[in-house]
Amino acid sequence: MVQRTSVPAERDCTINVTTEQMPDGGWGVVTSVTHHFGETEQVTDLPVPSERFASQVDAEAFGVRTGREWVAHNTPRAA
Repeated sequence: MVQRTSVPAERDCTINVTTEQMPDGGWGVVTSVTHHFGETEQVTDLPVPSERFASQVDAEAFGVRTGREWVAHNTPRAA
């Protein structure tokens, strides 16, 4: 089963999280961040973690957390 979630984030960004139940029963997660610039956008795929999670909720929470951390460290702050 695959689930996709988009979460609004600060600094004109959206965190996109995809979780998938793996054959071993654990959950994997991939995350990307979309930074919006007026009419354009830049999508950055974050590194795929090797961790597996016990539930879809845990995997999604990890993805959102890593997305927020990336936004905080890699996007310009408002003046």
